[in-house]
Amino acid sequence: MIDSSSSALRPRATAAPTARPAARPAWRVLHALLWLVAALTVVVLALRWVDTDQPFLVAAQAMVPTVGFVAAAALAVALVAALVPALSRAGRRGARGGPHGGSRGAGRGTRLVAVVLAACCTVYAILAVPTLTRSTVAPEPGDVRVLTANLYKGHADAAALMAQVREREINVLVLVEVTPEMEQRLEAAGLRDVLPYEAGMTAPSAAGIRVWTGFARSIVDNGWGTAASQPTIRIGTDHGEVLLRAVHPEGPTLQDATTWRQEQRLLQRWVREQSGTGPLVVAGDFNASASHPAFRATTEGLQDAARVAGRGFMPTWPTGRTLLRPFTQIDHVMVRGMAVVDAGSVTIPGSDHAAVWARLRIG
Repeated sequence: MIDSSSSALRPRATAAPTARPAARPAWRVLHALLWLVAALTVVVLALRWVDTDQPFLVAAQAMVPTVGFVAAAALAVALVAALVPALSRAGRRGARGGPHGGSRGAGRGTRLVAVVLAACCTVYAILAVPTLTRSTVAPEPGDVRVLTANLYKGHADAAALMAQVREREINVLVLVEVTPEMEQRLEAAGLRDVLPYEAGMTAPSAAGIRVWTGFARSIVDNGWGTAASQPTIRIGTDHGEVLLRAVHPEGPTLQDATTWRQEQRLLQRWVREQSGTGPLVVAGDFNASASHPAFRATTEGLQDAARVAGRGFMPTWPTGRTLLRPFTQIDHVMVRGMAVVDAGSVTIPGSDHAAVWARLRIG
């Protein structure tokens, strides 16, 4: 007799298909952040080639190098998330289950954002490599040693600045935002004992520009007001004359950058007019970086001493802030017809800019 209740005669129950879970919320947040960084990087990097006087865009251009570091960090995260199963998948494979569809989709999305970030980082690398390659000459007696510093409306530490002048044996000092009170502190610290020849003017707040040198000099233009009339001197060295221009064009603000662009054009015109005039140094606070097309146009035909020295990304502003770190180089020593021995930057207490120095040789 057959037992009809036997399990052998019962139809087998068919297991319901297991739904494939979607990616976890944590992954979605990471994925969204990676795409946000990628989109931001594409936009900001593209701005490097947009010549504009729109205030917000000019400010964004100053952030190009910093965004590059963020993009590199995001690329590292994306690569880890794409290559390591524990991070690229929403869940692990079960003992009897297959791969999760949500994990696969997330992995594909991560690989795509990694490709976008890698392309941006490649462009950054192409831009950075020339700034990391030294093309300098050995030091010799008679080198021209330039230091330029923004004194933050006369608030910089005069003694610290003079210590740098003596330590580096500076023989050309270009200072901007020099107030009458600041000049008095510099003189008390022994400035005229080291660099007796001068040009330019002091002024309240940020308008003063002064040049001191140990070389005999003739004043071409004592300068005042705009980039077209800031101090220009001709200095006589043991190896020949050098034309030097101290600059401090109007800076852009978040409300207006029209004057900034106009003064960059005036300086650009002046630089072009000096073609064929021999060794040239243009030094100071340009209020612009290599990420600004306006600066690259202004300094066409000149070399940034820090880049020739292989210093790479050397941000000079803002310094002395607790939370905000320097993110752009707007202080430069630009040269033509001169070899670079070395260059760099140094922090001056009390200023919101790093000072930039360069050791140069005619030839």
